[in-house]
Amino acid sequence: MSLLIGAKGHQINKIMKESHTTIVVNQPISRMTYRTAKIQGYHSDIAKACRIIYEMLEEKSAIAYSIEKEPSQLDYTKSKIKSKFIFTDQLANFLDKRKKKLLQRA
Repeated sequence: MSLLIGAKGHQINKIMKESHTTIVVNQPISRMTYRTAKIQGYHSDIAKACRIIYEMLEEKSAIAYSIEKEPSQLDYTKSKIKSKFIFTDQLANFLDKRKKKLLQRA
């Protein structure tokens, strides 16, 4: 989550401004391993925020195998990335329609 939030909230504020959404990240709860982010806004704006976050994760994902070595670009063939998105039915239907339109163009 620190990658999403950024120093003093700079990164998350930038994402919210670019996508015209509101993003709220929950505080860690004892014995809870996951933190979640809630994105609110119009369907297209939420999709834009998700795209920005996904691209940011791709761009900044580097692994340092040891302290002495420089971080290197993430090798997707050797790693697992887990993302969880929770959508309302309304948003899921919107995204499904957009996907169908894009597939028809191809």
